[in-house]
Amino acid sequence: MWIAAWVLSIALTLVFTTRLKAAPDVVFFGDSITEMWTLPAVNFGIYGNTTGQMLSRFNDVTDSYFTRVVLLGGTNDVLTGVDPATTIGNLHQMIQRALQKKMEVLVGTIPPIYQDNGSLLPKVDALNRQIAQEVNRWKDSGARVRLVDFNESLQNSRNGFAIDGVHMRRRNYVRMDLKLLSVNNIFFRKN
Repeated sequence: MWIAAWVLSIALTLVFTTRLKAAPDVVFFGDSITEMWTLPAVNFGIYGNTTGQMLSRFNDVTDSYFTRVVLLGGTNDVLTGVDPATTIGNLHQMIQRALQKKMEVLVGTIPPIYQDNGSLLPKVDALNRQIAQEVNRWKDSGARVRLVDFNESLQNSRNGFAIDGVHMRRRNYVRMDLKLLSVNNIFFRKN
């Protein structure tokens, strides 16, 4: 009986996350991983963006009506060899600007990068540790900043990635959907 209930709950969750969109007060902001994500109703992902490029267009987020931002950046920084300190500095500035506008900030760890036989995985892991430390510093100060560990939910899911080893198939996006929902209910508008 409990197995049937568990299977039904998984099926309903999959339907829920594949058919519904996030509330319109939530903006998803990032690179192509964000751009290809079907969950956002408002998607400001742009293919190839580094966190520096994201920072330069962050006014699109702060000059609007959004109350929450899902911030996912750093993959292209790793791919192009950007210094992790620069990546964290860019994320810090985006978080700071969002908080100044009284937004809630959900910062994601970046997914694994399997390009070149996974040679970049140690750099991804190192950057994700720094992202977690940055978010924890904000949280410790009382700021409305939360970590969404997408990387953790994508471990051991190599077959859920496209042939390039960077972009993902739908099944990995479902894992990301579920991870985000475990941190914040993004389907209901906040007042």
